[in-house]
Amino acid sequence: MLVDGEIDAIFTAATPKCWRDKQPSVARLFPDYRAAELAYYKKTGIFPIMHLVGIRRSLAENYPWLPRAIMKAFEEAKARIEPHLTEISALTTMLPWLTAEAENTIEEMGPDYWPYGVDQNRITIETQLRWAYEQGMSKKLWTVEEMFHPSTLTWYR
Repeated sequence: MLVDGEIDAIFTAATPKCWRDKQPSVARLFPDYRAAELAYYKKTGIFPIMHLVGIRRSLAENYPWLPRAIMKAFEEAKARIEPHLTEISALTTMLPWLTAEAENTIEEMGPDYWPYGVDQNRITIETQLRWAYEQGMSKKLWTVEEMFHPSTLTWYR
């Protein structure tokens, strides 16, 4: 649809085949997207959240310890992998400049560039909730407190 001009743009986590195939009629909206994203982050303090984990309300009600335990598991996994991003003796991926990019990101955004937890992401979450409401994707302007289990609202490391 992009190649044929049926749609003007797509926002997706999956790389479209037409992009991989280097179709000449398909381009990034922001050619230097890293610079655009960094400028937006520096202006607003917002960097898109990579993932959210949802838990069925009935599970959280029956097992009130579960939301917090899941957060703790993800935080521990993050703490285990982070030191390896700047370790040059054994790269975690086959990207040759992974260490340089990790060091650059830390310098520009701080050591916790993708923070975990509701409090640490409150501005981003509130902004995204507002956008969803303003754009008609939500009939109600939800609050952070309505969206997240009370045990996850404050994160203690």
